[in-house]
Amino acid sequence: MPVMLLRNLNLGAGLANGTRLRIKAMKYRVIQAEILTGPKEGEDVFIPRITLDAAKHANAPFPFQRKQFPLQPAFAMTINKGQGQTLEMVGLDLTHEVFGHGQLYVALSRVGDATRLFAYGGDLDNVRNVVYRDAVL
Repeated sequence: MPVMLLRNLNLGAGLANGTRLRIKAMKYRVIQAEILTGPKEGEDVFIPRITLDAAKHANAPFPFQRKQFPLQPAFAMTINKGQGQTLEMVGLDLTHEVFGHGQLYVALSRVGDATRLFAYGGDLDNVRNVVYRDAVL
């Protein structure tokens, strides 16, 4: 199953937030996975359970900790998570407006071959890229 890493674990080993992986084996304390993209593509890695301190990340009425794997299913991803990645194939859901500066450009430029880019939306002739003129030098 494709999953996405949710924390920076070891940048040198290719384990950065947003890295896509394929699970190969699951154990009680570790998951063996293969890196799907980037310079470490094809390498096997081990993902440990990490401690999440809920008091720091939520408005919990009392402090507590839990251990969990920093992974989530990744059959799809947001444009922001896809930034910086090169993908074999991209499908875009443009039924809602692209809302951030340059997001349409980022989405369209993730794949090197236009025949591997698929867009779905109401009226694709009226899709526009949001550009904040103040942000452009």
